[in-house]
Amino acid sequence: MQTASDHLRAHFHAFEEYIREGMLPLWRGYGWRDGIGCHERLDSDSLAPVQDFHRLMNLSRQLFVFSCAFKMWRNPVDAHHAKCLYETLTSKFWDETHGGWFFSIHADGSPKDRRKDLYGHAFLLFGLAHFNRVFEVEEAIELARKTDDLLQEKLKLDSGWFAFEASEDWQIQDRALRQNPHMHLLEAYLALEASDHDPRWRLRILTMAQLTVSQLMDAQTGLIREYFDENGAPCPERGDLVEPGHQFEWSWLIGEIARLAGPSGGLEEKRQAVFEWTERTGMDPQTGGIYNQLNITGAVQDKAMRLWPVTEYLKAVSTLPSLAPVQRQERLADGLAFLMDHYLQHDGRWHEHLAQDLTVTSDFIPASSMYHLMMAYLVLREAQSKA
Repeated sequence: MQTASDHLRAHFHAFEEYIREGMLPLWRGYGWRDGIGCHERLDSDSLAPVQDFHRLMNLSRQLFVFSCAFKMWRNPVDAHHAKCLYETLTSKFWDETHGGWFFSIHADGSPKDRRKDLYGHAFLLFGLAHFNRVFEVEEAIELARKTDDLLQEKLKLDSGWFAFEASEDWQIQDRALRQNPHMHLLEAYLALEASDHDPRWRLRILTMAQLTVSQLMDAQTGLIREYFDENGAPCPERGDLVEPGHQFEWSWLIGEIARLAGPSGGLEEKRQAVFEWTERTGMDPQTGGIYNQLNITGAVQDKAMRLWPVTEYLKAVSTLPSLAPVQRQERLADGLAFLMDHYLQHDGRWHEHLAQDLTVTSDFIPASSMYHLMMAYLVLREAQSKA
């Protein structure tokens, strides 16, 4: 009779094979634009590219993906792709006049959108950290420090958070507090702390942890809200929205903060309650899928189900300390089975959007989701190695 551990091991190996033999070959081939990097999106059927530009956020995510792939499996094509992405980012996105990184470029490499956005810069830092960790390129860390200096100087507000975006010459255009770019900036700082000995990264992590408790986390429920106004109050229109995928993602991040710095500002006390609330309220009891959006009272606002929240659920379950081994194994096996059965296809494609009844509603494959799949794989891989 197979145990929960046996089921998990089988599903994990199937997921690993999908990453290694399906997803990566697809984006090394059909998904790759020579001299630039991954296409933004592919048509689900023909695999033809459907967008003719490249975003900073997306190519930075691919820098992470191919760097990690080479570290694990030593395929020289992955090393080539990672180095090509690094060259594209540093030669075509960096603003030589004002500093910082353009939002997007055209297919020919010329700037398309010259704005400076926090979200894209956060992923640029994340990609540089992983590239340096694998290839030991000191210039990458120097660029990360330089970029962090710019964010502190140009986008950091007196209120303690960062502006959402600025113009080409760093004139702030949106002072509203948004959860998502701050979450990924924290993730980038954690990656940099693991890649570079500069003490600034630990300080940044602790500062972001304090901001999470004081501004992003609802005082009564512990849930992480998405949208705030420029004064840090929940937005009148969207301030009550929460995303189950982000609650799971924060659960994992809180664990990473604790692993680095120990208990920090009351975050750990909220982690278990938020996970349990999200698992109970944010997952469809009939199918096991994860809703896109709820409000803070638990009412479902968007019943559709994207791919990435499933990967964040797997990360959260992998690292939640309160789960007994069998509970963890059962949840992970079920989550991986759901991911493989309803989203992933054996040839490396995936379905990005499902309706509540699990029918497919998207006709494209976005390269951005490779980051989520690779992150889930890495967290699961580490958890499996310790089991």
